[in-house]
Amino acid sequence: MLFPIFLLIYCLASCLGLFFYRKNFSFLSTKSGYSFWFFATFIFWFTRPLGAYLPDYALKILSMFGGYWTFFLYYTLLLFLIHGLTIFILKRFKKRNSQIKSFSLNISKAGLFIIFICMIIGTYEAYNPVVRYELISTNKITAPMRIVLVSDLHLGTFLGKEYCEKMVGRINAEKPDLVLIAGDIIDDRYAIVNRQTSMKPLARLQAKFGVAAVLGNHDYFDRKTDEEVHDLKNLGVSVLINESKIFDGIKVVGLKDFSKDQDIANLTKFAANHGNELLILLEHQPRRIVESSEAGYDLYLAGHTHGGAFFPNELFTSLIHKLDYGRKNFSDMTAIVTSGYGFFGIPVRLGINPEYVVIDLKP
Repeated sequence: MLFPIFLLIYCLASCLGLFFYRKNFSFLSTKSGYSFWFFATFIFWFTRPLGAYLPDYALKILSMFGGYWTFFLYYTLLLFLIHGLTIFILKRFKKRNSQIKSFSLNISKAGLFIIFICMIIGTYEAYNPVVRYELISTNKITAPMRIVLVSDLHLGTFLGKEYCEKMVGRINAEKPDLVLIAGDIIDDRYAIVNRQTSMKPLARLQAKFGVAAVLGNHDYFDRKTDEEVHDLKNLGVSVLINESKIFDGIKVVGLKDFSKDQDIANLTKFAANHGNELLILLEHQPRRIVESSEAGYDLYLAGHTHGGAFFPNELFTSLIHKLDYGRKNFSDMTAIVTSGYGFFGIPVRLGINPEYVVIDLKP
């Protein structure tokens, strides 16, 4: 349901953008201008179906162009609304047509400049994740323990082996006792990840008690889930799909992604059948926070939202989720939702940086 809505908004934004810019930039009223505009608009939708036939470098270039163009259209839609409101106000003050036309051109130019500045800053932020530190006190452990939470790697067309290697190096430098991966390890095509061996660096993660992961909605896109799980296990990653595993007195429960299983039966089952261990619920989408709190979990970890990725998306993600980013207590349970380490589709982050989270547990 969401995809047709997104496609409709995308096409509407493209048409409004063309209408908006061609009033002030005559090039867009020519055949060449129309051809460029519609090529740029629809290349985003053709790169993924053509992924099996294009060389990796060509696929990456076209995908990046399509991603930036999508960002450009999105912000153009916002600019269109701001422009319309400004012109309405000017007309109410009975400004001359020449003044209104001049304002219209200046708003268009200023808006384009701001959009491109946002692209530059957002690209830098997207490729430079930060680290967030959280300290949690609990009487469920007898010695300090460090957990690193990372989510949304989105390995594939944009982000490959080198990016993964750098991430592994940074995580290892934190000297974690346990590494937890909250899904969306791949972006959409496992064949790309496989031939570029992008997941291979995960084998070098150094955690005293091990590495565990759940799958996200993107991990199911290519229907190669079994192959991905098999390869992750060969890399030393325990994949938890409605399963639990104990790591030195800490019980980690991993749920199947919400897009595939919305039931809470496994959530409650694993909470009921445990001893005195610290109980952690790990899932991709932060959709079962309240249920986890009610079931008696001590710590809830998720990703998926990217914190909205860029303004003003966080306004929508905060409406959908009880917690779309950050840390919050739900009764006796602490919930942490990360903005994710990678990105998908649009190589831009504004407002909330990509990250991994270091969680220090203290008795």
